[in-house]
Amino acid sequence: MKLVRLHSPKKDNHKPEFLDFHGEINFPRTVFEVKSSLDELHHSSSNLLDIVQSWEKSHESIFSDGIQLENTKCTNSYAVFVMIKGLKIGINYRLENYEFIPLPFGMQAYDALTATNRFINEFTRINFLFEYSEQVDLQTQQNNPISVAHFPKIDCDTIEEAQSFTEKRVNSFLKSMSLIRGAVGEAFDFIIVNLTNGEGLRLSHSNSYIGNLLTGGLSGEQPESLSKYINSIENNNFYEFLVALHREALREQSEDYKFLRYWSILEILAESKNYRTGKTETELEDFDGNPLYETVDGNFVINERTGEPKVIKEKNAIAIVYNLFKEHKWGQPHDKLNQIKTWIYLRDSVAHFGSIQNYSHLRNDKAKFLLEEAITKINASKGHNPILFELKEDVKLILMIELNKKAL
Repeated sequence: MKLVRLHSPKKDNHKPEFLDFHGEINFPRTVFEVKSSLDELHHSSSNLLDIVQSWEKSHESIFSDGIQLENTKCTNSYAVFVMIKGLKIGINYRLENYEFIPLPFGMQAYDALTATNRFINEFTRINFLFEYSEQVDLQTQQNNPISVAHFPKIDCDTIEEAQSFTEKRVNSFLKSMSLIRGAVGEAFDFIIVNLTNGEGLRLSHSNSYIGNLLTGGLSGEQPESLSKYINSIENNNFYEFLVALHREALREQSEDYKFLRYWSILEILAESKNYRTGKTETELEDFDGNPLYETVDGNFVINERTGEPKVIKEKNAIAIVYNLFKEHKWGQPHDKLNQIKTWIYLRDSVAHFGSIQNYSHLRNDKAKFLLEEAITKINASKGHNPILFELKEDVKLILMIELNKKAL
């Protein structure tokens, strides 16, 4: 029994008064067992308590034994605490070797209020500042809940391995909780303690700035362009939607998922153009309206039946996205078509098999052949994904051109 609540008699227009008694605080720990029949074997209260405590002890032992990471020599042991913001949970989630705990306080707003007051003081003639009152503090903490993930013991070799494992596990928890709680939490600090020498390290997980670090006219900061973008967004719901999708793509942390997000923008925009393509294969044209012929090593592929050069045929998303770039005369036709195929096949690898690295599960042999070279290029780039960068930049520039057209 966790809680015993007594209340005064319920009367009209009067709320009852409550008196709460909590187990192990106001009364000794008490356990009971529910039986379907009086004839079933039952235990005494003390025996039941012994059974529960024995079960708890075994689970506590498993919890404390921690996690041994694979493919490591396990030369060190670490305890890890991961601070999480933006997710409100009401109970402890104790899993086999780790747990998630709600904290009785939330994030405060000192930094935001300090920045506001500094602006007022240094850049305006306003003669007042805002105080950080108790009411503001309470409201801010309620709106910004905090919880913590606790990994009591991780056996591995390095701090980086401990952080990488816990980050992946916490992200899986947060994705699961987005279904359960309808909220999107985010890890912001990792506290890693070496269990051998007691030394600790704090690793901040605050996202680095993802925008252009250059500023001014040379970096694209022009009031005239900004005014056109704002007008297009405010006067066209469709383009507002596309820009919102682009914003979410920028926020996306997973490179794999970024292929999904950026490709969807291209496909949705291309669909809106109503190009003359359908589910059946359509002959493609180069950027001057001439047939786009298949080539191998710079030579035309000849159609055996007609003896004429073979025209490239595509359908569905590949065809309409190609026509989107054709409309803007973007790049070289054969190179752009090859690039578009690479993007959509990478997108398909993620959409159907969870990762671009799982491209070998695709049924299309031509797609697998094309992606083998692409994945090799990505894996060799060591932290910089050149194919994703090209997709990201093309999507951004296409959107900027479209917004400018609508503003004219």
